[in-house]
Amino acid sequence: MSAGIYKVQPDEQGVVIRLGKWVDTTGAGLHYHLPWPLETVILPKVTQINQIRPANSYDGAPTSSPDSREKQMLTGDENIVEADCAVFWRIKDAGQFLFKVNNPETSLRIASESALREVVSRTPIQAVMSNHRQQVADETRNLLQQRLDQAQTGILVTQVQLQRVDPPSAVIDAFNDVQRARADQERARNEAQAYSNDILPKARGEATRIQQEAEAYKSRW
Repeated sequence: MSAGIYKVQPDEQGVVIRLGKWVDTTGAGLHYHLPWPLETVILPKVTQINQIRPANSYDGAPTSSPDSREKQMLTGDENIVEADCAVFWRIKDAGQFLFKVNNPETSLRIASESALREVVSRTPIQAVMSNHRQQVADETRNLLQQRLDQAQTGILVTQVQLQRVDPPSAVIDAFNDVQRARADQERARNEAQAYSNDILPKARGEATRIQQEAEAYKSRW
């Protein structure tokens, strides 16, 4: 009977297997299982943070190659970018991780690519490449976690980091020209607005002064 007593450390989960089938998952502390060969226990580490990159992760291949074209994603405003991210994860439910899904890490890679593509597909290119990068990463993490939970993978995604978001190199020069033109346009608009804010109050003040002088001149006659 004492042979069935086992201890689960704080960084582990106990996965109880009965005749080759997963029957229970236990947390930290002392527990009991039926003696071998009826039941055995696996004690995988569940606090270790792991990192993967999606199946389409950028590997430095020339953008003219078919592999590179597979990395391209369509943004919400129908532009093309090559996006890459790093996914940080740990085991949330060791029983599900070991027994519910074949090769859960491969499933995670594929699901990561799919989630990133979906989020990018509804986000304008300027937001993806600049001020909304963190929002894109957070939305990808949330969508990815939802799909992993639905598939009972036993995986918890702790963070998604965007590594690289660029237009394809074949069009990057043209893209940069467009961005510079937009920046010039915005600067010209701001300068015009500043000039307007400066000159209009002066013009109104001058008009008021002239009108007052005219009224004063008229009252003398």
